[in-house]
Amino acid sequence: MAGNMESSTETTTAGKETAHEQSESYVRAPIQTWFVHKLKSSTMADWIMVILTCCIATATILYTMYARNQWTVMSGQLAAMNNQIIEMKEAGKQTDRLIEEASAQAKATNTLAEQAKAQTDKMAESLKKTDKLIGATNKLAAEAKRQADASIRQFQATERPWVSIDDITSKPLQFVNATAMLIFRYNLRNTGRSPAIAVDVRSKLTPINLAIYSSDGLAKLLTDYCEPFSKQQDQAAKFPIFPGDKIPGVQTPGLSPREVQAGLKSSDNDNYGVMSFKGRIPVALLVCVDYQFSFSPGHHQSRYAYQVAVPISPGEGIYVGFDGRGFVPEGTYPDARLLNMGQTAD
Repeated sequence: MAGNMESSTETTTAGKETAHEQSESYVRAPIQTWFVHKLKSSTMADWIMVILTCCIATATILYTMYARNQWTVMSGQLAAMNNQIIEMKEAGKQTDRLIEEASAQAKATNTLAEQAKAQTDKMAESLKKTDKLIGATNKLAAEAKRQADASIRQFQATERPWVSIDDITSKPLQFVNATAMLIFRYNLRNTGRSPAIAVDVRSKLTPINLAIYSSDGLAKLLTDYCEPFSKQQDQAAKFPIFPGDKIPGVQTPGLSPREVQAGLKSSDNDNYGVMSFKGRIPVALLVCVDYQFSFSPGHHQSRYAYQVAVPISPGEGIYVGFDGRGFVPEGTYPDARLLNMGQTAD
């Protein structure tokens, strides 16, 4: 029975395959017949149409493939652009954060700047007040110095020594061998309240001319003679003098032959009214008293100028003035006197 069933199954399968082959043969036969018929009955136009159709189909296939490739490329570019957009958005976010941070820093910097400006303004105001205080202090200091200087000057003026000469007398003026000599005596006094130290008395005879009779000429003559003594440091011949003291002194100034000749030459060119100086020497005695004191630096001086002249006497015991023309440089003049021309002190 089993054998019969297997035989029946095989018979059935063979029958199906035979039927399928017959069906395919039936279908293939008309197609082949139609195709052969078309080949035989086709014209040149049909073949051209077929060729063009094939070309169009081929072009369509190629364009489709190219378009697909383009689409693939553009898809990649689109993806890249999307990525770039995403990156740009991220960069924009970072830029926004940086801008926010920069803005915050700018605000902080502005705040610091405002605080610094406020501090600067306070410092400027403080400096202005300090300048005002300094100015006021300087004024007070200047006023205090002025008052102190005034006090010092007042103290010096009232307490300082004042050294002068008085009771001055002279012996005859003598011209011997083209030189001149005069002996004069004096008393040195300190009329101040403090001791004078380093006292030095100097004197000289000097020819003079008409210019000396002006106040400027006399002051210049005394300054030129006395000022160099204030710079000398030699203390050997100097001495102190106390308040109220009176110290007598004697000096013998003279004129050298050169000075006598210079005086004659100068006087030959001078005229005073109707009186001629020709052949005569007008002579002056200059005296300089240089001294110091303990509470003031520097030197102080008393300066004197005397004209040496002979009285004019028309009769016994009668005097009407002094002969200001000077002396003929010879012999002795026993009546020569000292006439005070002027004096200064500092």
